[in-house]
Amino acid sequence: MDEGYGGDVFKELCEMSMYDERNENGQTLSGYVNYIHTNQEGIVIDEYGNSIVDDPDKELVGEEGQIITKGGRSIIANERKALLEKGLFEELARKKDSFRIISLNVSAWPAERQNYLLD
Repeated sequence: MDEGYGGDVFKELCEMSMYDERNENGQTLSGYVNYIHTNQEGIVIDEYGNSIVDDPDKELVGEEGQIITKGGRSIIANERKALLEKGLFEELARKKDSFRIISLNVSAWPAERQNYLLD
């Protein structure tokens, strides 16, 4: 990979990390795979390690033993609503930038663990 700046390096890494473009060893050119997920995932985790995106219909226990009443989507929406109501528009913009609906990551997980991306 050539030396470059920010977006160029990221773009090149993504292009070399396509799940369906692998060598004879089953690896992408970079050794990584692109992984797209919503930022609402991973905010609330249950006791089994599952990400809770929507508000649960039944009682769930969190990873630290707490009762889960809200999913990641509601938590982000409530934080944005509070900032909007207080007129903190710059902070709201930062929050929206930090918690976009979808983000693209390049993951170092072994490619064989990425089969769910094809479903």
